Amino acid sequence: METQIEERLKNIETLLKRQNLNDMTNWTVKELAESTGRSTKYVKDRLVNNSVFMPTLESNGVVIYPEGVGGAININTKKMLHFIEENHSKIFGREVCK
Repeated sequence: METQIEERLKNIETLLKRQNLNDMTNWTVKELAESTGRSTKYVKDRLVNNSVFMPTLESNGVVIYPEGVGGAININTKKMLHFIEENHSKIFGREVCK
């Protein structure tokens, strides 16, 4: 499991380099899901809308949540990659953090 996570992180870094996304400042939830190889629902449930991570994501400027219902969630690409690296076992592990 740990090896698969590390491979996904390497794939994200490769994607960033290949598409010159290092200068890109924001991802959508869909782009984050595609980059991690997970579904949009998985990314929302386990990461972006997870009550354990939300306060940290918001206070550190990793995710900017919409003020109203139906607005787009903006994700700072570089900060999210760093957050995933530091918390990958909690995010992609078997236990559900809620």
